[in-house]
Amino acid sequence: MKEQLTYLLNLIEDHTIRFQVFPQEIPLHPGLTGPIRIMSFDDRPTMAYVEHTLGGLLTDQQQEVRYCSAIFSALQSEALSSHASADYIRRRKDQL
Repeated sequence: MKEQLTYLLNLIEDHTIRFQVFPQEIPLHPGLTGPIRIMSFDDRPTMAYVEHTLGGLLTDQQQEVRYCSAIFSALQSEALSSHASADYIRRRKDQL
């Protein structure tokens, strides 16, 4: 586990990924419905992929994409910043 957290911290510090930890103090949030991916392209409309219990939904319907983007934005605003998330992971790693 320690090695995995070290690897994750390296990705964060190299700016390879943007990683945010969601506080446990907020038990109910929009992300409980499942993973959301927002995909932007140069040559076609933005798309959203939403996973659910029975599979997934890929959509380019702009109203649905905007809805998914709003959920994603809400999650980002409630999550710890990337810097605070890295600090949190570092503390957890040091506790192992």
